[in-house]
Amino acid sequence: MKKGACVPSLQYAIIDIGSNTVRLFVFDHDAQTGAVGHVLNEHEMLNLAACIDAAGNLEPDAVGRIVACLERFKRYLAIRGVSSVHVFATAAIRNALNRDE
Repeated sequence: MKKGACVPSLQYAIIDIGSNTVRLFVFDHDAQTGAVGHVLNEHEMLNLAACIDAAGNLEPDAVGRIVACLERFKRYLAIRGVSSVHVFATAAIRNALNRDE
């Protein structure tokens, strides 16, 4: 690479589906310096831990709220051009019998 050439930064995102909050973190990684900067910390309160029914399933309304939240985050990431996204879910989601929904 030529000296003084512009090295693009890479943005990546982490989505944390927690027991109470779904969070979106976006970071910027400067390929030239190696610096990582925090760009965004967005969240939505969904109180998912309280939405597990007696049978151990996540209630349909809660699933719909998760999907709506993730669709909103997806639109934001598409606008910013972020293609590297990692999603994590809390035990409340992982242990739900209908977690694959």
